[in-house]
Amino acid sequence: MRRCTVRKSFVVAVAILAVGFTSQTFGQQNDPAARPDDRASSADRAGQPDQLGQKGQHIDQMVANQAFEMSKGEIDLANFALKRTQNEEVRRFAQMMIEDHTNLNNQLAKFASPELSRNAGNEANPAGGRTETGTPSQPTAAPGTSLTERNPADRGTETAAGGNSHVQICQDIGAEIGSKIEKELGRYQGSDFDRAYTGQQFWGHVTFVGFSRGAEKHVSKDLQQVLDQGATTAEKHLEHCRTLIRNLSANVARGNETTPRR
Repeated sequence: MRRCTVRKSFVVAVAILAVGFTSQTFGQQNDPAARPDDRASSADRAGQPDQLGQKGQHIDQMVANQAFEMSKGEIDLANFALKRTQNEEVRRFAQMMIEDHTNLNNQLAKFASPELSRNAGNEANPAGGRTETGTPSQPTAAPGTSLTERNPADRGTETAAGGNSHVQICQDIGAEIGSKIEKELGRYQGSDFDRAYTGQQFWGHVTFVGFSRGAEKHVSKDLQQVLDQGATTAEKHLEHCRTLIRNLSANVARGNETTPRR
């Protein structure tokens, strides 16, 4: 029952995030001037302000911001999983999440707002290095706080330093969802945690693929390529999730769980 609750709460949370973002971003597409083809033609109009091109860049930025935050959330959750799991398959999967989503964010950073993209590539390790074992080190947070939680005082400083409302909304929603998911996953231990995390990752990547494929229709060709690459990688992650789910379920059936259930 708990596992179903975790999965459902995650899907609902991400759906709310996606719907809220979509209504703000893609509502602008009602204006034919916002289509990629029109944006390209507007750049050829000599002597006229490239207002259509600027609108297209704005849409690219909004989509990239949301994809960046979703991908960053996967990195945070993977680091959280590495702290709790004792299953080597789950550890390898989490390490793959860190590497692949860090690579994706490096590409999304070319389109995202500077407030988000300036730390791209360092999510796995704030210092930009690697641990002695060759795996990405885990990011640090203030004692007693989640990696996805933010200090309200810091938020005010960021906004005052030139942040914009859309970036702040993305960050705050992403932080809140990440905090709730970590709290729910934190209720589990051993093989129960492994199955809960893997199930959450399955639905999370279903959502990410859907977001990327839907957004591809509304952005520039350059960003389309990045989103397509991200969706293709996420589909591979889904296959890994399916395999993990089968293996973890088989372990339970055989009584070969990595840690005792409580």
